[in-house]
Amino acid sequence: MIRKTALFLALLGGLYFLSAFVFSTVGVGDQTLMKIAARNPVTPGGFGFTLQRFQDIQNYRDLDILFLGSSHCYRTFDTRIYAERGLETFNMGTTGQTPLNTYYLLKHYFAALNPKLVVFDLNYRVIDRDGLECFYDLSQNLSYSPEMMEMALAIGSPHALNLAVSKWMLHLSGLAPQFTQKPDEDERYIPGGYVEFTRSLAGEESRYEARFVDQKPRKSPARTVVPREEQLQAIRDVIRLVKANGARIILATKPEPPQNLHAIANYEEISRTFAEIAREEGVVYYDFNKIPLPLDPYAHFHDREYLNPAGVEIFNPVLIEMLYQEVKSGK
Repeated sequence: MIRKTALFLALLGGLYFLSAFVFSTVGVGDQTLMKIAARNPVTPGGFGFTLQRFQDIQNYRDLDILFLGSSHCYRTFDTRIYAERGLETFNMGTTGQTPLNTYYLLKHYFAALNPKLVVFDLNYRVIDRDGLECFYDLSQNLSYSPEMMEMALAIGSPHALNLAVSKWMLHLSGLAPQFTQKPDEDERYIPGGYVEFTRSLAGEESRYEARFVDQKPRKSPARTVVPREEQLQAIRDVIRLVKANGARIILATKPEPPQNLHAIANYEEISRTFAEIAREEGVVYYDFNKIPLPLDPYAHFHDREYLNPAGVEIFNPVLIEMLYQEVKSGK
């Protein structure tokens, strides 16, 4: 009976991997059956420059600073500003990147990049997600690695697992397709992982300006963000991974317009949670929404959310000086 069960399971597993291979190689238009079945909306080489970023990453070693986080990370930390100070940096932010995604990316790339310091941007927008959105992006733009499979298993979605198996099968067969990065008329990729806005929304946003800048109560109730426990644990896991490799890490939350913060009913609670994790793990946390900065809600933000190039030019030198002070103090 046990042998029959084992044989059945082996046959079932074989059928699964065979179907995964077929679904990964048979196309419908410009999509594979696997991409359709997994409901993956991401186009390889598309939004966010993930493909170009992880091709570019092969050119970087022995970093002074590695930046981690979501799209808020790759649109905030301009690697050129740090290069002007003689600092070798790379921005490994990706769209929708949760701490869980961050952990497995860092696990894969840490040894090659060998950073002295890691700046981990924590954002309340992703702390309540499971990481599948980011995995969709990574699975379309990165080569297969064991950490990709581990990430899929940690996310726990059948869509993530199927995509990871698909990537693995294509890797083993040597049939993994090659893609090129598509241009974006609104943004451009800067070597080192930063993405710069090339189109100003100031004119388009003029009709929103009163609603955006005005601090009157919103018509809709503020949203309560409930952090997922696995994401909070992943923050700790990232900290411990960095420390285990002999590097230092600083947690940070980038500045946002006041109206965005008012839209989150429990922002203060989330900020305290991040600060408590930092305290317990013996690292520094900067919430730049509580540190006075000369940023105008309209003039220095692109779309009521991300810093625009002018805001980036103001924010990063402030961070650099704070980082230097941390190094001098030996914290």
